[in-house]
Amino acid sequence: MLLAGSGSNLPLMQILVGELQQGEGWVAMSVAHSRMVAWLLSLPFFLLGATAAARLHLLPRYALMGAKRRIERLITEFEASRALLAARGDDLEQEVAERLRVLEAAYGELKDRDGRLRELSGRAQAGLQERPELIGGRVAIERSVPADAARGGEPRALAFALAALPC
Repeated sequence: MLLAGSGSNLPLMQILVGELQQGEGWVAMSVAHSRMVAWLLSLPFFLLGATAAARLHLLPRYALMGAKRRIERLITEFEASRALLAARGDDLEQEVAERLRVLEAAYGELKDRDGRLRELSGRAQAGLQERPELIGGRVAIERSVPADAARGGEPRALAFALAALPC
């Protein structure tokens, strides 16, 4: 154990209890050296605090920038899907118009066929009335054709019923 003598450059520390000096002791470090060590110890903690403060300050800014990018991406996707829907809507309108034309043409054809069938049926009835010798055939037709079809119900049913009769 090394003890410093009276010629040592180490500072002497007084030990006080209350206001009374109880003793003296040598300190192993000079005041200038202890100040330098204190500054060196506080420097990493200062840097750590500054880094934490900067992160806490910048964290919301980074979060806002990320949210802004996501919102811009969503707006771009929304506009693209809106344009796609508008184009698809135009296509659908054209398809509906085309199908409507086809259906109207088919309906017109059916009405023409119905009119011709009614005309033929009327002629057949008029021909039977003009030729009394075919009355027996008329009775057979009236018995074998359903009543609602003969009264002008569905021309197609009348045509099938007439076709099924024996010649």
